[in-house]
Formats: sequence, C-alpha cells, structure tokens
Amino acid sequence: MAKLRVPQKAQRVLELLIGLGHPQVRDALARHGFTEADLDDGWARLRALSSVTNLLAPELPSAQLVADLDGWENRWFPIVEVVLRTHHPRARELVFHNLRQTEGSEVVVSVAILLDRIDALPRPPAEGGLGEEGRRARELLRTRGLTDEVTGSARALLARVGAPPPTGDRARVSREARAAAEQHLWSWYLEWSAIARAAIQDRRLLASLGFRRRGKPARGDAT
Repeated sequence: MAKLRVPQKAQRVLELLIGLGHPQVRDALARHGFTEADLDDGWARLRALSSVTNLLAPELPSAQLVADLDGWENRWFPIVEVVLRTHHPRARELVFHNLRQTEGSEVVVSVAILLDRIDALPRPPAEGGLGEEGRRARELLRTRGLTDEVTGSARALLARVGAPPPTGDRARVSREARAAAEQHLWSWYLEWSAIARAAIQDRRLLASLGFRRRGKPARGDAT
C-alpha cells in the first residue's frame, strides 16, 4: 500500500471537511458524538499543517541565482574553514558546526548560515559569539579577503531569493513541527472517516466525503 504524501493527506481531510457540511452526514455522525467543536477542530488542524508546510516551501530561486550562490560558496567555504582551523579553532567549531557545502537550492540555506555565524563571532558569549577572540577571527578573515563588501554581495544574492532562508535550527524545528501537525491532522481524519464509513450507508453521501467504495478504505487511508 503506497504511503500518502502530506498534500494527499491534506486533500483527503479537506474532502471530508467539506462533505461534513451535508445535514444527513452531520446527523449520522452526531449519533456518535460529532459536534461543531469537532468540525472546528478539523479545520484548525488543517490550517496548522498549512502554516508549517509553508515554512518549508519557499519560492525556489532561479537556476542562475543558485549558480551564483554556489560559486560564492565554492570559493569562500574552503578559505574560511582553513583560516579559522589554523588560527582560531574555537571560531572554526562555532562557524562550521553541522555545516557543510551543499548543492542545488540547498546552497541558499548553507550560505545564509555561514554568513550569520561569521557575523556572530564578535558578539559576547551570552549572545552566541566568542567576544574578543571572535573579533580577532573576523578581522583575520577580512585580511584574507572576506571583506564586508564580499559578504554583502552574498547577502544581496540571498535577498533576491524573495524571503530570508531558514537557518539550520529553524529548518529542523519546521520539519519537526510539520511532522507533528501532520500526525495531529491525520489522527483526526482516521477517527472520523472510520466512523463515517460505519455509520453512513448512502453511497452518494460517502462519495461526497471522498470515499471511493463503500466498505473499503480509499487507497492509502490506513497509511
């Protein structure tokens, strides 16, 4: 049985929610405890999934923009890494923790993280930087060519993407939030779709809820 993707699950839920507007459907489910609050809950869970999904689906940058960012990354990632590794190992660990060079549209995220972490180096430790050591590390990078003008050119490319790319931590949190929202929504659907199939006999009403055949779940429903 094929595993349903998130958009397919959302479509199933939407069909059920719309079909629940039929008075006969509501009457049938009301005998099993379905209330207006349950309907509102279903819509709220669907909206919650839409919100976190949008965080992970920004508009894709153009191929030329990706190529320009990739070129910037290919040049400066190795330079920043070797300079910090040689002279400021603590700064190197801070900047490159769980960070690597990437390809394709992922370069938008990797370059943004690199720039943010370099900018953070001179900040106090309480704010995620290394204080005086971080300031010296940043100055050394400038003498090696990573001037404010060079980092600004990368920032300008990122700005053309259309929205600030998520940092690594935000991306991780967004993925976790989407998984939780997906599970929350799907549990609601599995419960009320199963009750509807058992409680309703009219095939036309079942079809209006998105069920393809009476007595059998639509393909993938139990996934």
